[in-house]
Amino acid sequence: MAAPKVYKKGEWILKEGEKLPTLLLIQRGSVSVCLTRNKKNLELFQLGANQVIGESALFSNPAQVVACLAISETTVLEIPAEAVKLQVETSAPSIKLVFKSFVERLRLAVAEVKTLKLANDASPCPDDQVPPLFASLFLTTKLKGAKQPDGSTMIQWLDLKNYCLRIFQQSPRRVEQAVELLLKIKKVEVKKLPPVDDPEGTPVMAEIIFTHLNDIEMFFEYFQYYYYRPGKSELLKYDLKPFQMIDAILSATANCVPDRLGRVNCPLVTLSETFKQKLGYPFSPDHLKVLEQKGLLFATKEVGGSAIFEFELNEVKGVFTHWVFLREIGLWNERGFIAAEEEVKTVKAGAACPKCNASFAAGAPAPKFCPECGEKLAQAA
Repeated sequence: MAAPKVYKKGEWILKEGEKLPTLLLIQRGSVSVCLTRNKKNLELFQLGANQVIGESALFSNPAQVVACLAISETTVLEIPAEAVKLQVETSAPSIKLVFKSFVERLRLAVAEVKTLKLANDASPCPDDQVPPLFASLFLTTKLKGAKQPDGSTMIQWLDLKNYCLRIFQQSPRRVEQAVELLLKIKKVEVKKLPPVDDPEGTPVMAEIIFTHLNDIEMFFEYFQYYYYRPGKSELLKYDLKPFQMIDAILSATANCVPDRLGRVNCPLVTLSETFKQKLGYPFSPDHLKVLEQKGLLFATKEVGGSAIFEFELNEVKGVFTHWVFLREIGLWNERGFIAAEEEVKTVKAGAACPKCNASFAAGAPAPKFCPECGEKLAQAA
C-alpha cells in the first residue's frame, strides 16, 4: 500500500473523466465532489475523513463521472481496487449483494444530484443569495454577538452557523465560506481552536470577530438595491479597469484633507502622475465616462490657473469596498472555494488612444477603433 498523499487547498485530487485504478480513503481534510462547467466548479456534495472516493471502479468503468477538489489540506490513502474487489467477490453471497446494492444506490443518487444541480444555478453564491447571505451574517452578529471594547463584535462560530441556518435558512457550508471571504478581505478576524473531542486535531473556527460590520451592511444594501432595480444590474459586475482607476485615484488623494462637505480636491497633474506609476498611462478626463457608467460622479474645475479633480471621498471609498466584495464573490463562484490571499493582477498599458489615452493590453492586437471614445486608430504597417 502506497504512502498517504497530501493535497493542498485548491488542488485537484481527481478530474472528471480520469480513470482511477485505486480507491482513495480520506484520512483528514475536506473534499468537494463537483462538476466543471463553463470554467466554474459546481459542487454536488462534500466528503470528509474516513470516506472513500472511487467506489464505482469496483463494479463498473473506472472512468470517473465527477471531479474531486481539496477544499482544505487533505490527506488521502490509496487502496488497490483489485484487492478490495477480490474481497467482495469472495465474500458471502448476501454480503456481496448488499454491497453491490449500496454502490448502485449511491451511483443513482449522484446522478440525480447532478441532474438537479445542472438544472439550477449551482454556484456557491448565486446573485439572488448574496443579499440574504450577508444580511444574515450582519443581523445574527448584531443580535447574538458581544460588543468588544475596541468597537468590534465577537460571536461564537456555532452560534453564527446555527442561527443563520435556523432563522435565515442559510447552509452552514455557505456561511463558513462567506466568513472565509470576509477574512480574506480583512473584514473579520477568526480564532481557531482544536475540536473539543480531538485535542490533537486540526484547529477549526471557534470565534469570529467582526471588525468592519458596517461595511457588510452597506454592501448587502447596495447589492439588493441595484439587483432588484431594472436596468441597473451592470453596476453589480466587477470590471478590472474601473477598479484599478479608483485604486489609483484613492492613492493620489491619500494625503488630501476633505472639506466640510466631505469632498477632496487633487491637482490633475498629481493624478496623472499616479496613473502613470500604477497603471502605465496618464489620466484623461475621458476616463471619467468609464467611471460614470459605474455610478460614480467626479468633477473637474480650474483654481488659480491649475486644473483640479474633485469628488466625494466617502462615496468613492464605499463603492471601492463594494467592488472588492464583488470581485471575491466572482472568484468564489468561479472556483467553488475561497482561495488564499492573492495579488490582484494589474493590466499594464501597451498602445494607447491618442485622443483619450485609453490603454490596450500589451501584446494584444491593436483594435481599429478605440473602445472608449470611438477614435479611429492608425494601424501598424
